[in-house]
Amino acid sequence: MVAHADPAVTVEDLKGYRLILGPAECAEKHTAALSLLRELKVPVPEKVETCAACSDGALTVLEGHKAGQKVATAISSYARPLLEGCGTVKKGDLRVVGETDPVPFIVAFVNDALPEATRQAVREVLLAVGSDAGLRTALETKKGFVALPETPEAAKKK
Repeated sequence: MVAHADPAVTVEDLKGYRLILGPAECAEKHTAALSLLRELKVPVPEKVETCAACSDGALTVLEGHKAGQKVATAISSYARPLLEGCGTVKKGDLRVVGETDPVPFIVAFVNDALPEATRQAVREVLLAVGSDAGLRTALETKKGFVALPETPEAAKKK
């Protein structure tokens, strides 16, 4: 995201910008953003600047732009309308210049101590959410829970 009046149009235009990402543990605002920047050959500082909340990144972009800085931030896809809706930023103050690949928002884990049959039953029930339109609406999801690719470690245990 950049300020609406910023000249950047694409992620590639962010070369030389001050980049503000989410904390390292936030896949959508950090890891996925770094991957996209690197894929598009946008130089990333060795020590990446981070902020804890999307609102902090958005406000830093707007303040930096007013001060004549080239600054961009990565925020969660759901955050922009919330920031506008709650008045943190005015509608139209920010503009999207790129999007990362989708990142799972909620991840469910089941304890390995449970019997395999129970773990499999839980998995099947969670994945079935995607086939129930009412549950998808209630959970505000397009696909429901989606199985993550199996890790090499998990495959070895089988």
